[in-house]
Amino acid sequence: MAAKKPVLALAGVPRVNLMPRAETDRRERISLTRTWSLLAVAALVVGVLTIGGAFALKLLADQHLAAEQARTTGLLTELQSYSDVSAAIATQRGLEEFRTSAMGTDTDWTAMLHLVTSAIPAEVTMLEFSLNPAASVLEDPTSGAGYSGLLTFSAASADAQAATVQALRLVPGILAVDAATLYQGGEAGFEFTVTISFDQSVFTGAHTKGSGN
Repeated sequence: MAAKKPVLALAGVPRVNLMPRAETDRRERISLTRTWSLLAVAALVVGVLTIGGAFALKLLADQHLAAEQARTTGLLTELQSYSDVSAAIATQRGLEEFRTSAMGTDTDWTAMLHLVTSAIPAEVTMLEFSLNPAASVLEDPTSGAGYSGLLTFSAASADAQAATVQALRLVPGILAVDAATLYQGGEAGFEFTVTISFDQSVFTGAHTKGSGN
């Protein structure tokens, strides 16, 4: 009995690439170009998104900065209003201090000089006076000088000076009196001066009355 020869079995119809090499290369180039184009577009999209994100962040930062600047401007305006109020208060205080300083030594001159003319001897005449106010006003008007200076008198005798000094030392409101100069002359016969200090009861206190204190 004759042996059977092995038969080669084919899975299907054999395929043969009949496409020319040039066409294959062309298609590969087209595919490669398409791939690079897609990559370029993707890179462009990523770049646009990155730039857009950065712009959005910058816009948000600018808006935040503008809001903070507006808040700062508002605070500065508010501080300026407080500064204006403080300046007005300081000005008012300065005016009050100036008023107190200017009116603190306000004096009823008629009443003050009457203290002198009503106490001196009848034969003595007051000719003139030169008085300077105190630098500050005290709480106790009797504790310090209000006015100090020189009084000039005329009289028929030299003894009138001593009598005048003694009489003025007894007057309430006068702190001190001392004889100064004496010389012969004038219509009455003698002229003399005395140094004198009035206490601050001679001040009217008009500045405190006007302020309602």
